[in-house]
Amino acid sequence: MHTQRLPSTYVANLCVLIFVYLYFVNDTQVLLMEKDINPTELDFLLRYPAVPGLVSPVDFLSNLSWGGIKVLLLVHLPPDIVL
Repeated sequence: MHTQRLPSTYVANLCVLIFVYLYFVNDTQVLLMEKDINPTELDFLLRYPAVPGLVSPVDFLSNLSWGGIKVLLLVHLPPDIVL
């Protein structure tokens, strides 16, 4: 039986990814405990909600980015303003 080894760049990239993830999780927990970050805002950033199916009106923003901007506008606009 012949087993194939993973390329060293793959293993190195995986190690970096695990390190960054663990650093992010630890740092985020510290920020939450010290109340330096709002849990609702963190949830919003991690989920990155976006309105699907929109076409960006400018060429330097992707359609997904434009959908995210629309959600931000809908979430943070006063209730008397309707888009």
